[in-house]
Amino acid sequence: KSFSFLCAYLPSERKFLRLADPQLKEVAITPEQKFAVGTDVRDYELESNLDGKRFEDVYKVDLKTGERQLALRKARWYMGPSPDGTHLLYYDDGTFFTYDLTSGQSHNLTKGIPAVFYNTEDDHNVVKPPARIIGWSKDSQYVLLSDEWDIWKVPADGGAAVNLTSNGKTDKIRYESIWRLNPDDKGYDLSKPQYVRVYGEWTKKGGIGVIEPGHDRIRM
Repeated sequence: KSFSFLCAYLPSERKFLRLADPQLKEVAITPEQKFAVGTDVRDYELESNLDGKRFEDVYKVDLKTGERQLALRKARWYMGPSPDGTHLLYYDDGTFFTYDLTSGQSHNLTKGIPAVFYNTEDDHNVVKPPARIIGWSKDSQYVLLSDEWDIWKVPADGGAAVNLTSNGKTDKIRYESIWRLNPDDKGYDLSKPQYVRVYGEWTKKGGIGVIEPGHDRIRM
């Protein structure tokens, strides 16, 4: 029966803001404290309990005024903010998108990439479940996505993607994830070598590959 609502106090203006309320209970401040993001499941709660599909509305909340703006309606796969707190990552029907909290624009990340970004081997009763994401670059300029074989570096505002591993799908090698050497890192520093877990689908051999900065290609 007791619930705490996120609030903010602006000392310079001597202003108190309630960022969350009974209509939007779940509100969290994004990294770097530039925005807050709220999620609301009320309109979809019954439907979600009946068929197992979880949906939510996602709101951008202004930290100076408390004003709310609907960012994503009935989002099924909302995947959180970028390390700098300016973009939201989400997925819909086989495609990954970002939502720019500053401009209010959505960007299609995977359009034009010659790869499939949903899990074709998942045998659950789910249409086009998303392939796992690798994460963000530390500077929030890129999203690292997986097509279950290769790792792709995609600009956060859309644009030409780069296949960092190049031969995964061709040679049936799965580049599974990047080692997070420092658990406190908020993203992958692409100016440094990145160590990748590698698994051969047919050989069943495992190993480690290295993506060298500036080369955008993996070294085994």
